[in-house]
Amino acid sequence: MALVILMKKKCLNLGSGKDYIGSNEKEEWVNLDINDDWKVDVIWNLEKTPYPFKANTFDFVKAHDIFEHFDHEGVIKVINELKRIAKEENLIDVEAPYFTTPNAYGYHHKTQFHRDTFHPTIFPNVEVLKCEIIFSRSYPLKILNWFINKNQRIYERFFCYMLPSQVIRFQLKLKKDIKNKIR
Repeated sequence: MALVILMKKKCLNLGSGKDYIGSNEKEEWVNLDINDDWKVDVIWNLEKTPYPFKANTFDFVKAHDIFEHFDHEGVIKVINELKRIAKEENLIDVEAPYFTTPNAYGYHHKTQFHRDTFHPTIFPNVEVLKCEIIFSRSYPLKILNWFINKNQRIYERFFCYMLPSQVIRFQLKLKKDIKNKIR
């Protein structure tokens, strides 16, 4: 009789804020935020490196509404630190305000995001697995998401200011063998 050990997937909710995610039988979640007003597991300022985790700890990182709070150099530093704490087979789920929404230019937002934000010339250690522009999450407007994502280049070139989208979402894989230097 073979003994099968099921390992829980180790997940990080980066900048969790009010979005606390509890662990379950398949996933062990660590919720990190700078603000202790909300329920968090780890209180940490993401500008301070290294993060309080061992190398190769996490299979999955959820980073929703956090990257826009850093300037370009800060985004590179966060990516480099995530590369350290993520396992070889990792998935990073990033959501940020799309550059045409007024929310992208809030006083605390320092970087605006579009489909080429994680371009290989700037982020050689990042592989973009999926990029999705989200016009709306509400029915019936979310039908426009399909049209926008059918050809993102045409949307960004001709229509993004007439029909401004709210959010952009990336699924990234960090390449451990490539260094990302701050330019």
